[in-house]
Amino acid sequence: MDVTIRPVQTRDLPELLKVEAQAAPKSPFAAWEFFVLCLRYPENFLVAEGKGIIGYVVFTPKGHLISLVVARKHRRQGIGTRLIDEVIQRAPGISLRLEVRVGNHGARRFYGALGFREVETMKSYYPDGEDALLLERPVPRFPLPEAPKEG
Repeated sequence: MDVTIRPVQTRDLPELLKVEAQAAPKSPFAAWEFFVLCLRYPENFLVAEGKGIIGYVVFTPKGHLISLVVARKHRRQGIGTRLIDEVIQRAPGISLRLEVRVGNHGARRFYGALGFREVETMKSYYPDGEDALLLERPVPRFPLPEAPKEG
């Protein structure tokens, strides 16, 4: 499947809500939160689009990854990695940081494989009382060269 990474548009909100509800049921964003993120970070809110929206990442200019979500049926296909690679290209010289649930072992393995390291445990971080791990990954000051195209 061809996947395009592009900045979010407000017309994407209905599809984003569907992906979010299905993929992040423990703490989904509300429609108004997505709208605010679209307005606040228009260049840093990226969607993965195949046959519709299949994932997204939103991050601050200072490198805080607010959220990365890939629809369940599209996981383990490199889409999350492509989204993180795009963030890295757009944030040279910035350390990326994010919080992940202690119990989300799949996400912890994913981020670990991408060079993120555990920095701190944040007690009772989530509304349900679950702890979070603060993960961090430095980004080289100069953009990384693109991988050669297969073909």
